[in-house]
Amino acid sequence: MKGHTIRISAQDQENVYREVLLPNDITFEDFHFAILDAFELEAGEMASFYISNKNWTKKQEITLMDMGMDEEKKDDTNKVLLMSDLKLSDVIDEKQQHFLYLYDFFFCNNFTVEVLSTMEDQTIEPLLVESVGEFKSNDDALTELMLDEFDPESAGNKKPTASSNKKSNNALDDFAEFDNFHDEDDSDEPQFENIDDFDDL
Repeated sequence: MKGHTIRISAQDQENVYREVLLPNDITFEDFHFAILDAFELEAGEMASFYISNKNWTKKQEITLMDMGMDEEKKDDTNKVLLMSDLKLSDVIDEKQQHFLYLYDFFFCNNFTVEVLSTMEDQTIEPLLVESVGEFKSNDDALTELMLDEFDPESAGNKKPTASSNKKSNNALDDFAEFDNFHDEDDSDEPQFENIDDFDDL
């Protein structure tokens, strides 16, 4: 089985990224939920991947859900691509290694996605390889800004928010599995394994 080591970096947040190892046969929808887990984002918002290049030019969209907009544009060259219909192997190859990922169209959490390496192994399982930096979601930043405006005197002594009480991102402790995968009864869904079990990778 082929697998990819992929780096997902938060745009506009210096040195905040996650590196994951993912099997080539999972869908972009699975990849979407893996990103949410890795950055501790709650599911429930719209999201899209965009095929890109080294210059991060936004090209074809791969969306979580077809919103049924602009029906006239659904021709062979501009049809809607759904995450659930595409596997990584359908898109990632030697020429296509870069993507953009947008989560939550209202607060716009933007990420760059780059395939760092590809390997062949029969036992590849989803794995969080590296977690660097504390990710700050745009909705968290807006909440804190609103709190400061309403109560400026206590801004320096605010009680810790739920996001500030999150444990530091640790591949060994916090990301043991894809908690956001839909099918609770599907034992074949990929899960992050303990990184200590993959010394031979």
